[in-house]
Amino acid sequence: EENQFEFYGAPDSLITPDHSFLQIANFNKQEIQIQPGQILGWAHIPENWLDTRGSLPRPTWERLEKHSAAVKAVAKDLLNRDQVDSKNLGGEGQDELQGGPKTAETADPDPIPMGKLLDEIHFSTDLTTEQRNEIAKIVLKHPKAFGLDGRLGHYNCQVKVPLKEGSKPISLPPFGSSPEKRQII
Repeated sequence: EENQFEFYGAPDSLITPDHSFLQIANFNKQEIQIQPGQILGWAHIPENWLDTRGSLPRPTWERLEKHSAAVKAVAKDLLNRDQVDSKNLGGEGQDELQGGPKTAETADPDPIPMGKLLDEIHFSTDLTTEQRNEIAKIVLKHPKAFGLDGRLGHYNCQVKVPLKEGSKPISLPPFGSSPEKRQII
């Protein structure tokens, strides 16, 4: 029985014989298997499917041409730019820009001292005194797992992420890139 909530598909894509690649977005909670011959979309010949000069009123076509020229100019400019050096962005005498995720910064402006760890943890009122004491022992045994005294929490362990048998780990961007962009990347 097909799940009526299955939702996956391919975005509008231009596919060439040299780069016959189609990315599929899976919005399901579970993995899906795409079977050979399964229809994922409809292919059209661009010359027959896309609008042509004669199929649109002249003002509309002129507006689209101007928009197209602007997009081409921006894309060309972006491709021709030199690599940006973050040290030169802020001007002279300024510190280097710090970007990226702020995982090394403490979100709380009032750091919790180690001595107040148990006071800051909200234990369930459903716990018995014995259960609460056992959990408190575990918490005090692993203080580095908590963000205390202005530092981030860390628990020294390794986690093995199980993969489907026979599969190889890969790393892909969350959104597809055109073949031209992939060559630049």
